[in-house]
Amino acid sequence: MKFLMSVDMEGLMGVVDNLQRNSDRNDYKFARKLMAEQVNAVIEGILEVDRNAEVWVNDSHNNMMNLLPTDLLPRAYLLSGRNKRYSMMEGIDPSFTGVFYIGYHAKRGTPEAVLDHTYSESCVLDISVNNVSMGEFGINNLLAGWFKVPGLMISGDDKVVKEAKVLCHDIIGVTVKKSFGRYDALYLPIKQVKETLKNGSSEAAKRVANITPFEMESPYDIKIKFTFAEMAELVSNVPTVERIDNSTVSIKGEDYERCFRTLLVCLRLAYSGIAG
Repeated sequence: MKFLMSVDMEGLMGVVDNLQRNSDRNDYKFARKLMAEQVNAVIEGILEVDRNAEVWVNDSHNNMMNLLPTDLLPRAYLLSGRNKRYSMMEGIDPSFTGVFYIGYHAKRGTPEAVLDHTYSESCVLDISVNNVSMGEFGINNLLAGWFKVPGLMISGDDKVVKEAKVLCHDIIGVTVKKSFGRYDALYLPIKQVKETLKNGSSEAAKRVANITPFEMESPYDIKIKFTFAEMAELVSNVPTVERIDNSTVSIKGEDYERCFRTLLVCLRLAYSGIAG
């Protein structure tokens, strides 16, 4: 079997604040260590089911250079670096057996969710696909579904696990912390977290045949509601992108993979507008 692991940071046990998730902050080294430990626990569970499994780990947080190859189990393949074609889903294609979403967080606006946002805190208020509001998990898992690859497991706070279960009832959900607010959570004991992640990934690998890919009927209509009107104005210059109100644009098409890549371009362009 061959698995892809998309790894974010905000949903890890041990992360609740900007001081931990940004590379220029004091506690980043600690969060980086936790990231590798929790990824390794997931890999261990997979290898218990299939010792010959091929596991690709896609570093999916911020600049996507958080995980160090020397910190991962020897069997792991690491996808590292920014400006990836599929961003958090780099590498995905029909050859994969399933996808694991590790350290994920809830979408922007989720009450009491730790560090909630949707791709960009500074740019995005909401993203919907065919009028269904989604966070990073749903949008990314739809890309996996486009390639007929099922999302097998998600780990994060209780809010993102609930979010994922609403969209994909059969996905394995592993809660590693209980959120009480944007910067406030109850951590489960680290030994328990590692064991739960290992058991969850093992169960997910065993249930591959019973978990269906996440798909929606085409045509697709991805709407992005930006924080500021000038972002929608700038992004509307991209062919196939239509501005539908002051701060919202629409991306329509029959091919979700193409719509997804257009979404990534729009997000990067909107961010460059404020960064510049």
